[in-house]
Amino acid sequence: MSQYQMAPEDEEALIQSRVNIDERPLRRLAKKFHTFSSLASSTGNANVSSFEEAREAFLLELSSYHLLLSRSLTVWNAESRQIAQYHREKQRIEQEQITQTEQIAGLKVTLEEAQLFRRRKMEYDQVAEKINSLPSRAELVSSIESLEAEISSIAEDEVQLKKNVETRRERLNRVLSEIQFANRVGREDVPEEETVEMDAEDASEQDPDSARDGEHSATDDVSVASTSLNPFAQPFRPTGVSGITPLRESVLRRAHESSASISAAPSPTTAEEGEEREDIEMGEVSEEPRDKLKKRIKEDLEEGEASDQSSELSEPPEE
Repeated sequence: MSQYQMAPEDEEALIQSRVNIDERPLRRLAKKFHTFSSLASSTGNANVSSFEEAREAFLLELSSYHLLLSRSLTVWNAESRQIAQYHREKQRIEQEQITQTEQIAGLKVTLEEAQLFRRRKMEYDQVAEKINSLPSRAELVSSIESLEAEISSIAEDEVQLKKNVETRRERLNRVLSEIQFANRVGREDVPEEETVEMDAEDASEQDPDSARDGEHSATDDVSVASTSLNPFAQPFRPTGVSGITPLRESVLRRAHESSASISAAPSPTTAEEGEEREDIEMGEVSEEPRDKLKKRIKEDLEEGEASDQSSELSEPPEE
């Protein structure tokens, strides 16, 4: 609209320039009118023909000027219609511009939403790919159940192994106590000459190094007893020797039963044997059975049940 409208100053300058323009049709019409008016004011028969010619020329010029004005009016009307059409076209363009601007804004929002959707879809595809690479829930549940069952079975095996170790340790301690008791009883039956040697051996056992050697020898005796004793062997009764006390018989019977139970039981594994040997070396075999054995031997001696006869675990006395 602004490009078709003119400022008042520009319009005034345009009118002034048009006034200053020397228009030839208007000048000719003015000239013809002055000629006709001058002839009309003059009198005389001689100027009648000139007057008629001037009149005809003026009318012709006037009609020509009238035709020029009508043509200019037609041009003005056409220009006015064209201006109106331009205005309508401008309004249409402005409205279309507004519509296109709104569409562009809507398309920008749609583009942002599409980009966000595409980015989320790519992230979803990555997560889905990772999920698909993992095993299914059923497989994981079955794997967890199998692992739990394996753990429970291992725990049960561990408990059973601990029980077996404790049982074998108790049996070993029992065998050691029986063997020590049998040795004590056998030493009491040795003659005086051998008693002096045994006292010397007891004194050497009080030394730490000899005590450690004694523990190793006890462990070796246990291993030999557990591997070489025959569970079906009968107790040895020396011929020609009488006076075996009931205490000796009970000791021999308990030693025989303990050796038979050790031979019948499954042999411990290397790790368990190592643990038992470490327990024996560290002094885990309690000293309480020794005290009880000493006390029991002392009571037997006081009651007179001990004799000079040899046991089956000691050498027969020299005659």
